Amino acid sequence: MGELIRKGILLHVAIAIVCLLSVFVGNAVLGIVIGACLYIAYIVMMYGEGCQVGEHHCTVSATLERLKSEGKRGDEKLEKNAFEPRKGFIACAILGGIPLVLALINLFTANTSVVAESPLGVITRLFFSPQAFVTRWCNEAVKTDISGAVAAAKATLNAFDYGTVDYSGLISEVSKVKVYAFASDLKPLVLMRILYIPLGILPAIAMLIGYLRGPKLREKTVTDMLKGSRKKQRRMRRGSKQRQPRQAKPEI
Repeated sequence: MGELIRKGILLHVAIAIVCLLSVFVGNAVLGIVIGACLYIAYIVMMYGEGCQVGEHHCTVSATLERLKSEGKRGDEKLEKNAFEPRKGFIACAILGGIPLVLALINLFTANTSVVAESPLGVITRLFFSPQAFVTRWCNEAVKTDISGAVAAAKATLNAFDYGTVDYSGLISEVSKVKVYAFASDLKPLVLMRILYIPLGILPAIAMLIGYLRGPKLREKTVTDMLKGSRKKQRRMRRGSKQRQPRQAKPEI
């Protein structure tokens, strides 16, 4: 259980750093695509770590069974690393429960009328860095109204005339314009907070599935080893037959 949690946390931190360095840089479409690929890779790696730990634990369990059949007893370290499905479920509950709770709290406490995030919202976005492609996608989808800023810019440009500036005209024109630029549709940010919930749980579920596949992977490994040893024995037998000297025929 501890090994699963430790590996899950390390993977989360590693992917989070890579996503922060790549998803929010440059073109939005490219950043979102890169972020989505990194998230898929994160899911696959969590599944792979679960498979590796599950197979290892099954190997330890087989060793303990062999020692038990011989009337011996394994040490405490071996027993702690034996395969138990509950270990996978507990690790999944911890690795998936933390993002679930954080995402739910952020969803119900966030101010849906402003773009700026509360301190909890900032922490949530940082925690969900492996899901950064959703963060950028939803932020890019926020609709803004910049008509006031555009009007002010036009009024400023109209005050310039062949290299000279009509300061009195500039002041009078700008004073008539309401300079504003604000987000007119914040629904994408609400969608982002909702998507954090399933996307935060999926990596933990992938690790759990991988861990529970441990017995089958162990069985496959043993079967492949037996097949390999049989092939080796057959090759050795064929080689020994070929190396046997031919008996000399009696001369007549």
